[in-house]
Amino acid sequence: MSGYHERPVSLGEPFNDLAPEPVPDCDRCAALAEERCEARKEGQFGAAVIASIKIREHRMFGSHD
Repeated sequence: MSGYHERPVSLGEPFNDLAPEPVPDCDRCAALAEERCEARKEGQFGAAVIASIKIREHRMFGSHD
């Protein structure tokens, strides 16, 4: 025991925001999600992370008309 009487800190899942969901019916998001999936299958985790970043940026700043 540490001697402190504080409750433990509860941290959220650290990887929740690393795999953003693509916008439904968006061709660009679907292509990026496929790119991410293929990169993961090939063990190219850096490329998978970059695809996830692109999905997140496209969700935030892209047009989904």
